[in-house]
Amino acid sequence: IEKLRGIEGGWVKKRYQALAAEHGFQWVSRESLPRRYQDALGYATSTLYGLAEAVIMAAGYSPSIGFIHSGDRRSLVFDLADTIKFATVVPLAFCIAGGECADVRSTVRRACRDLFRRERIIDRLFDNLEYGLRCES
Repeated sequence: IEKLRGIEGGWVKKRYQALAAEHGFQWVSRESLPRRYQDALGYATSTLYGLAEAVIMAAGYSPSIGFIHSGDRRSLVFDLADTIKFATVVPLAFCIAGGECADVRSTVRRACRDLFRRERIIDRLFDNLEYGLRCES
């Protein structure tokens, strides 16, 4: 598990670095991002986490039974969200933060809603959850 966490952490850092470079700045840490980007990422990931938790609860599972994440009441939420986060809401947040919208929070929330509908994210999350929890002999 520790090896997996290390691999995931390295991949995540590289993905953030690439997105930051595309938007004209260097990634050091989330806290080093311009405030607008921090806010957009926070709103976007929170929206995804809420949807992931709803999917987990609707499927009848406990949000605390994570695979990679552990020690939090939402460990499975983070694991499930991570299966699609960098293909969906993270790039979306960077694009919105790099734009000229006046209200980042509501723009991100509406854009996430539209993305979730268009890309059938609920179905993808259910499929990913079932795949992750499948026990085969």
